[in-house]
Amino acid sequence: MSCKITMKDSNLKSIALEIRNGSSKEDCKDSSEIKPLQSSSSSYTKAVGWCSRKCTVDLLKRRIPIINWLPKYNIEDLKGDLIAGMTVALTVIPQGLALASLANLPPQYGLYTAFMGCFMYTIFGSCKDLTIGPTAIMSLLTAEHSTNGGICYVILLTFLTGCIQLLMGILNLGFLVTFISSSVVSGFTSAAAITIATTQISGIFGMASKSDGFIDDVYNFFSGISNGNIKVWDMTLGFGSIAFLFMLKYSNKLKLSCCGSTMQRILETLLHTMGIARNALLVLTCAGLAAILVSYDVNVLTLTQSVKPGLPPFAFPAFSYHSFNNVTNQTIDRDFIEIIQNMGTGLIVIPLLCLLEAIAIAKIFFQKKKD
Repeated sequence: MSCKITMKDSNLKSIALEIRNGSSKEDCKDSSEIKPLQSSSSSYTKAVGWCSRKCTVDLLKRRIPIINWLPKYNIEDLKGDLIAGMTVALTVIPQGLALASLANLPPQYGLYTAFMGCFMYTIFGSCKDLTIGPTAIMSLLTAEHSTNGGICYVILLTFLTGCIQLLMGILNLGFLVTFISSSVVSGFTSAAAITIATTQISGIFGMASKSDGFIDDVYNFFSGISNGNIKVWDMTLGFGSIAFLFMLKYSNKLKLSCCGSTMQRILETLLHTMGIARNALLVLTCAGLAAILVSYDVNVLTLTQSVKPGLPPFAFPAFSYHSFNNVTNQTIDRDFIEIIQNMGTGLIVIPLLCLLEAIAIAKIFFQKKKD
């Protein structure tokens, strides 16, 4: 009797053990099914938390600054911006024409470059001291590629440069700017000023010359002087323009005391406005003078060539190059990879120099305001 009871007890124990083991296996199976759900839920929670931390109003205002300053815009700001806009516009027109010729491009492309960037910078621009447009350094670097592939190369180079700079902005690589010392910025600014001066000095004396660099500019200038290629009227207009700019630049520092208080205030305001808008006044004066001379058939000044009116149709850049060489009577076909190989280090140098040039200009304006 005791033996049966013992067997029954052992059977019950074994059954209970099997039930317990089975339930533990089912629990493990259930827990293994729950863990992926818990991990996916945790990843989703982390993603939502990251988005809530990153997608904030402050970040949106930093990325799109127009949201921050537009509600605070007033009439006083509009008055200053109108003067600045007219001044910059009338300055950029002749500058764009000159820099287009420096880049070996038709003159209208200098105007396209001058006014298209401002529309995007109005929305995304974060530095009010910068103007987006063509510069002498970029024109000199572009001239090499326009010689190799014409307008097709230049448009594609501009597109790829913008893509690289956009990628740098997305990856938050702006911290690299902190590693650029002030001596590098000063050296770059000085080199740019010397380069611009040497490229424009021949034009002041009325000598038309195309060169491949600083040494050629200096050589062509002195050889042109020795050959007597100076045009007196162009030289007179050039140096007269420089004197006019310097005179208006320091006119707002004059203190008038010979008139009454009301008249003195009016004259000082007028001189101050003329000093700010001196570039626009110079462009209008020279353009009017040239128009008068042309109307009387007096061709003593060197004028720009005719500019193609209107805007080009919107189109994506060509990723292949097709051209016919009249000298060799051969058709040149290059695909995208070959174009990239021909551009070489220009794809790296030009975006970095654009960034460095913008930083140099911003630091110079900041230092002047600080002083």
